[in-house]
Amino acid sequence: MASEIIVVRGAGGWRDRAKGYDVVVDGVVRGEVRAGQTLSIPVAPGPHTIRMEVSWTSSATLTSVVGDGPVVFGCAPGRTDPLAAVEEHPDSYVDIWQAASAEEVRAGGPIPLGSARKRAGSPPMLALVWLLGLILFGAGLLAGGGGWQTVVKTVGLAVFVFASWTVVGYRGWLKRRRR
Repeated sequence: MASEIIVVRGAGGWRDRAKGYDVVVDGVVRGEVRAGQTLSIPVAPGPHTIRMEVSWTSSATLTSVVGDGPVVFGCAPGRTDPLAAVEEHPDSYVDIWQAASAEEVRAGGPIPLGSARKRAGSPPMLALVWLLGLILFGAGLLAGGGGWQTVVKTVGLAVFVFASWTVVGYRGWLKRRRR
């Protein structure tokens, strides 16, 4: 049997669906794996490091000893909150783990709990902010009877308020949740 590292990316989830993860073995990009794909990388027997990179974020770096035969790694979008991963823990954006087999990863097999930080849930306050933004947007369109200029101004203001409140509310919620 030849020595190889097999990287299997789960097909589920919406995050990063259109993005490929660069597979970095021993500090060198050796290929890309997209949702539902498998990548086989021939390597020499011995210890190797592996991690996934996407944009300016990545996974943790794992070290494994490869002998005769394949070593399988699974990867998937991280279970951490995407905003927190990008801002505070860029090495937790992608989950990576050593798996027993490629079939286990494809079937959505167990991701070790220690492989990522806890996923932040969806805050109810954020949903209320989004709803308020939509109500403001609709009210602005209905009240904007003064022509296209008024509609454009109202839409711009509503989008600004909507986006600002959403970001501020979400960051505040994240800070409270970490305490």
